[in-house]
Amino acid sequence: MRELLLELSVLVRIRHPNIVTFWGTAAEFPLTSGSKPYMGMVFELCHKGSLYKALHQHGGKKLPFKEKMRFALEVSRGMSYVHAKGIIHRDLNSRNVLITDQMHAKVADFGCARKLKGSALHTTTISGSPAYMAPEQLEGHDLTDRIDVWAFGVLMWEIVTDQVPWASKGNSLDALKRCICVQGDRLPLPAADRFPSGWRSQYVKMMEMTWNSNPHARPSMADMSKGLEALINQEPMSVGEFM
Repeated sequence: MRELLLELSVLVRIRHPNIVTFWGTAAEFPLTSGSKPYMGMVFELCHKGSLYKALHQHGGKKLPFKEKMRFALEVSRGMSYVHAKGIIHRDLNSRNVLITDQMHAKVADFGCARKLKGSALHTTTISGSPAYMAPEQLEGHDLTDRIDVWAFGVLMWEIVTDQVPWASKGNSLDALKRCICVQGDRLPLPAADRFPSGWRSQYVKMMEMTWNSNPHARPSMADMSKGLEALINQEPMSVGEFM
């Protein structure tokens, strides 16, 4: 019940075109003995399923590049809004991005999300999907909204490569902690043939900036949204402007 109430405390604060809409709760209180009460949450239905499904279970049919970039931009907009509300998601990944009938991306599943009280969140538990976790999250340190920026960079990699991030590590917390925190490894840069002409340099630059081991050196989600929008519109942008 505590986890449900924590999630509700986040959901009632947010409403955005790129966040799955929360409609309310549904409860059942059986009158017969031996039956347990039930409480659930009601959300907008996104018929196309998850971004993970669209990327990896497409039966050989790949998403058009422009559609992928629109999904990335829409996720960045949704997350920028969430951060402006002082909320961190803590579990941003392709399974938690849902696609509507109109082919728009919406961030979902705020079960791990928390409202920041101050500049950082102190937590005694490690929550989230290890393959998308920033070093400070893997090691159980205090968290800022920059952990979501790291996860978004992993999502950017996944979107453009059509590969599951860190698949060889089996989503193992210990294996990824050793790989990312101790050895300093990062995902391999996407090949040039994954991009149309004029895209790779800026896209990869933005992606790499999200993986800085220093969370304070990572761009904000607002920066990422601005950078992606400029790239999609093919507007020149220097690193200085981006940050």
